[in-house]
Amino acid sequence: MKIKNLPGQSNKNPQGQTWRRLDNTGKLFPLVSSGRLSNVFRIAVTLKEEIEPEVLQQALEDILPQFESFRVRLRRGLFWYYFETNHRKIAVEKEDTYPCQYISHKVAPYYLFRVSYYSTRINVEIYHALSDGLGAVNFAKLLACRYLQIKHQMDTPEIVRIANVRAEEEDGYLKYYKETKKQTYSNEKAYQLEGRKLGLRVENIIHGSVPLQELKAVSKSYGVSITKYLTAVLIWAIYEEYLKGEEVTPFIGVNLPINLRSMFNSETLANFFAVTAINYNPTGRKVDFEDILKVVSEQIDDQIVKEKLEEKISYNVSNEKKWYLKIVPLIIKKLALKLVFKRKDSGHTITLSNLGPIKVEEPYNKYIENFYVLIGVSHSQTAKCAVIAYEDNLMITMSTVFDDNKLSEGFFGKLEEHGISCELESNGIVDKAHDKGRYPLRQEIAAASIKKEISFAKVIVWNMVLFQIGCVLLDYVFHWQRISVNYVMPAAMLLSGIIISALMYFDRKKWQSYFMYLFSLSFASLLPIIFYYMGIITNPIVAVINMLVTIALFVLTVHSRGDSTLEELVRRLHI
Repeated sequence: MKIKNLPGQSNKNPQGQTWRRLDNTGKLFPLVSSGRLSNVFRIAVTLKEEIEPEVLQQALEDILPQFESFRVRLRRGLFWYYFETNHRKIAVEKEDTYPCQYISHKVAPYYLFRVSYYSTRINVEIYHALSDGLGAVNFAKLLACRYLQIKHQMDTPEIVRIANVRAEEEDGYLKYYKETKKQTYSNEKAYQLEGRKLGLRVENIIHGSVPLQELKAVSKSYGVSITKYLTAVLIWAIYEEYLKGEEVTPFIGVNLPINLRSMFNSETLANFFAVTAINYNPTGRKVDFEDILKVVSEQIDDQIVKEKLEEKISYNVSNEKKWYLKIVPLIIKKLALKLVFKRKDSGHTITLSNLGPIKVEEPYNKYIENFYVLIGVSHSQTAKCAVIAYEDNLMITMSTVFDDNKLSEGFFGKLEEHGISCELESNGIVDKAHDKGRYPLRQEIAAASIKKEISFAKVIVWNMVLFQIGCVLLDYVFHWQRISVNYVMPAAMLLSGIIISALMYFDRKKWQSYFMYLFSLSFASLLPIIFYYMGIITNPIVAVINMLVTIALFVLTVHSRGDSTLEELVRRLHI
């Protein structure tokens, strides 16, 4: 299958020419993510045969141009992060880490997803700022089908996905935002799971494959949906395994993401979901499964209605629209939102995400054994449960940071008690009995390390700042001769501006990476002049030279680059 390159693609210049804003939810993830909290999830396809990496690489190269919203890198602006078109080549990897490790936007080739393989499994891992479960499912399904088409030389029509780029990149939150009265949400802390934790970034994975018809029959016998039933079973497992019948305890909180696309008729591949909190407080109740199911069912019926979801959308977007939050520099937003996110996150005990059914057309489906979804955990988000259906099976995946299987044993044990058979598989970290060899062994796991691209402009500017601070301190120690502020500070700024301008000239493909540093230095060159009028500087000659030269270099850059500098300012300064 031959697919044409996207318009504007050039092998000579990988630097993106177009950009777009992150969606309302996506804006949060770069502010709170790190190696300790990855915010990465996985959609995996298990085939009935070993994966051939060369074929998988070809399949990836064939389908990627059909997902233009995925062909981006994350860039840092002054007030928000933004996406920039990415034309680099991405390579598939043999899996050699624990699932859902952090995807750094500072490491080449800068994509916000990775494709790996191990044994019979293809993994697609997505950084949540890029998309939610629907986008990942579409990508993984098309990748697997194209792989099978090449591998088995199928005489089938070209795998071409009809895409509406504008619709797929839209921010559904902003589109369906309606101004409503001010909403407030509870900040109460939910019960937190406890246990002996595994090492940093190590995950204990248990998959449970259950027959869909058996699950439907049991859910129907209780008069509820599958999601309601599984939520109640999860709460029951936590109550039985961790609380042991204790009444005086915080509530058990299940974080339930809801896909908004069908309800609001949206085609976006960006994030478009709302989080619903399902809470069960056992205090003062006669706790049994039927009671839990009744409370869960009532809360889901009450909260998962369009009007309530519109209120959640409006609440989140209204915060983004506040003018005084828009103009807060990104570095301050990052510090503040980490604290807010940590407090909000403590209001949940566990997350349960149900992506629903996946359908694969013939003849590809006969080569596919199963799909599953896995959500990354961390020492602050200790347990996740993810559900996806394929053919006649429902795959339920438990991921935790604990060196035990209390949660999965309680959960799947309850299903079996209700007559639902469960076939288990583990990644072998804790449960050796159900390890089928489809995850890397501990000795195969690579040492976790996150390499970052060196920004020479950043190194120059920060060294200049530290050097100036050191000189001012020395000047103060030696009776404040003002040598530091009169001569050293403006001279260091002038030298930095000249070096960065030279880098822009000799490394023209990445001129955007240096432009904002020169822009910042142009504003900073005014500081010594202000200091002169404040009486801090007594001899302004070097400061004046610095200001004139730095501003001249900036004006010369703007003149030589034309409208592209204005575009760069817009994307970096968007509020």
